[in-house]
Amino acid sequence: MPAAPRADHPTAFLLGEPYLSEPLARHIRNRGAPAIALDGAGRLQAATHHLPLTTAEDFVEDYRSRRHAPLLLAVSPRAPAWIAEHLAGSALAEQVAVLDDKVAFRRRTAELYPDFRFQPVDPRHPAPPTELPVLVKPAHGSGGVGVRNIEGEGQWHRHLHTLAEDGCQAAIAEQVLEGPEYAADFVLGVDGRLRIVTVLERLAPAESLTFLYRTDPELRDRMGEFIATELLRVADHLHLAPMTGVAEFRTGHDGRLAPVEINPCRFGAWGTADIAPYAYGTDPYQQLTEDVIGNVAHRRDGTRHLVGFVDRPRKPTAGVDYELLAPGTAEVEEIRPVSGESAPFLAALFLRTTTPDAFDRTVETLRRGVPEEALYGQRQGSGS
Repeated sequence: MPAAPRADHPTAFLLGEPYLSEPLARHIRNRGAPAIALDGAGRLQAATHHLPLTTAEDFVEDYRSRRHAPLLLAVSPRAPAWIAEHLAGSALAEQVAVLDDKVAFRRRTAELYPDFRFQPVDPRHPAPPTELPVLVKPAHGSGGVGVRNIEGEGQWHRHLHTLAEDGCQAAIAEQVLEGPEYAADFVLGVDGRLRIVTVLERLAPAESLTFLYRTDPELRDRMGEFIATELLRVADHLHLAPMTGVAEFRTGHDGRLAPVEINPCRFGAWGTADIAPYAYGTDPYQQLTEDVIGNVAHRRDGTRHLVGFVDRPRKPTAGVDYELLAPGTAEVEEIRPVSGESAPFLAALFLRTTTPDAFDRTVETLRRGVPEEALYGQRQGSGS
């Protein structure tokens, strides 16, 4: 029998593909937060992690009856459509409609960032690019799917044709900003206060890794101030209601941060926030509703933390030696296997390095890709 929502709980959760991390599931379970499943994967997540589910009807009634709506977290890309349908007319639904649409978001923030050029594109009938190179991506979606740096007109038409074949009806071409890129899990509270929970610097693409990030307390504190300043400007300009999310920023030629996108309700969706206990000594999910200072013992000079997501192998594999996924130049905080074909990655790596040399060698090793013996037990073609 579905569980009834707990009255006035400050958070609520939408479960579904692709992935729910154990720390986030533990937070939901321990706090008794209301949760619903948007698909079969969400129901499996609930069963696996022993999470009671509410019905959609009870969830919506509880949400709409509150004086202060709960902060919503969603691990499913289906969440924006569900919010639009079931929470229509709410402040959250209105802002999700803008934030989830990269073209609408860029248009609404053009006044704040007039030098960040962009071009709306219909992949089915693409106009010539107004400039090259550009970064092309679907107007809706996350996780890097369909994102490509385009340097020539031939590549432009080929990529847009691929997007159209995949059913994409709207895309955006953005000016390429060459500076560092950052992702920040954040909470905009009912009181208007902004909490920057994590700050991750995205490293250059790596073979066999969907994403690779680094962080440390100094990076979080230093860049967190700049990100908070820009995020509050956007929140004030768009009149954002209380929400959680992941904000992505990139540094332009002038050194100024510009928002690439703000993914509403996606706080910790891939488990990136789970780096916080290792890097900062904090519980990221406690910070959904509380200010947390953290453990000063984590402020160690030279210590850097990495979180990477290992791609699923294209070839069938009988078994994976997860310990071999981590380079020997790093100390392992956690290697987290991820089961289920719907999960976008094979494992999450949480690593620590204590010297600049160890950090550089670890990143270089990860960029070369995971060793084949970790996936197949031996190098392909080496024989038995």
